[in-house]
Amino acid sequence: MKIRDTIYDLCIKNTYLKQNDIEKIIEVSKTIGVMADFYDGDVFIDVLSMDKNKAIVVFHAKPSTVKSMYLEDMTGEEALRENEPGVLKTLETGVPCKDITAVTQENKIVKQKIQPIVNDNKVIGVIIAEKDISEEVKEEFRIKNSNEELVDLMKNNDIITDSLDDAVLIFDNTGKLIISNKNASDIYKKLGYLQDIKNMSYDNLSLTKIKYNELIKELKKENKVIEEIKFADYYFKITRTFINNEGEFQVLSVIKDITYIKRKEKEMELKEVEVREAHHRIKNNLQTTVALLRRQSRDCIYDESKETLDESIGRILTIATTHDLLSRCKNNKVSIKESINSIIDNINSIEYDSRIKISIYGQDFEIYGEKATALLLAINEIIQNAYKHAFKGKDTGNIKIILDKEDNNITITILDDGVGFDLNTVNLGGLGMGIINSYITEVLGGHIELYSGHDGTKTIIKFLNN
Repeated sequence: MKIRDTIYDLCIKNTYLKQNDIEKIIEVSKTIGVMADFYDGDVFIDVLSMDKNKAIVVFHAKPSTVKSMYLEDMTGEEALRENEPGVLKTLETGVPCKDITAVTQENKIVKQKIQPIVNDNKVIGVIIAEKDISEEVKEEFRIKNSNEELVDLMKNNDIITDSLDDAVLIFDNTGKLIISNKNASDIYKKLGYLQDIKNMSYDNLSLTKIKYNELIKELKKENKVIEEIKFADYYFKITRTFINNEGEFQVLSVIKDITYIKRKEKEMELKEVEVREAHHRIKNNLQTTVALLRRQSRDCIYDESKETLDESIGRILTIATTHDLLSRCKNNKVSIKESINSIIDNINSIEYDSRIKISIYGQDFEIYGEKATALLLAINEIIQNAYKHAFKGKDTGNIKIILDKEDNNITITILDDGVGFDLNTVNLGGLGMGIINSYITEVLGGHIELYSGHDGTKTIIKFLNN
């Protein structure tokens, strides 16, 4: 349906506007899109409905310069006096309003600039430009230091307090509820309180076992009492504190519904348990595979075949080690130092050489599961290569692993004091180097540097740990 037809039908159906008034509204609507872009916000045309406490949105222009705050087109929706008092005021008096707080049809808090649309010396509609201030208002409420200001806010500004995420209740010195917002009523209805909670006693409204007299004693000691509780199938965080209103002490209770958060935490815990169990099973299966390969290695006649099997055993043990560590952690992260020590134990279980000493230096850090497997496989290959080739003809040998972490930038340096090799003549295209390069570059998104000479070999791995 064309914009003209939509405005015409809404006005005929919901208002007492005459034909020439509706034509004026339609004419004004042609410029509203430009206004929405100028204000970087949503702009509306509202008209007074037959019910004097409501206005009807007959046109909604969303900005093309920024994202609209509205999920849906509000054309045809009602604007209620209690939610948008400035709109009704301007429709009735013709007086423009600026920076008037209102609550939208999608329950966001906005500031409105409202201008009347006049035809034949009478107000026939209003133009409304809106700015979303929901988060500003909620943040102001969270950081407000003055309890007296909060009481004034509760008494005088239902639009704001009714739009807060939390339930707010104020009790007098006898424990009677004297002020509350809409969210408080909604929470108690959800919990089975069928009657209006206004004037009810704290003891009847308390979601914990503590009575009002006991609460007062606690507040005199601590000034603020905070606790998380489960009530029926819901979870709440309740904060209670003293306030002073016109010389009389009162108790402020703020109830935050944290049910969604708690349920998500429970889901995450269950998923973590399932993931850890999966890691445990994978580790067991890999260890079974290692046991079979060890048996086959022992039965090998040829040294070359035995060496190939032992290399495979080392790689599988490295993967199994990672899964073992992940099966015992709660955040899918493993300690790099603990992981490298496990790799060294694995290597020593295959080809222990008492001449070679391995040391780890530097700052420990944690790394996620997938990246951990890739990094440890690369380190395993580097250490195994050093064991096999670096110390031929030498009585002793040292391998140093240096860990360096600066923010999320990780540098791992592996040094040996072996015989070294000529980078120009040695084949670097073998399986071991292929594993190192592919895991460092493809999985970790990092790079590797290799240096070698008569005084040994240095391998540097750099990547971003995020």
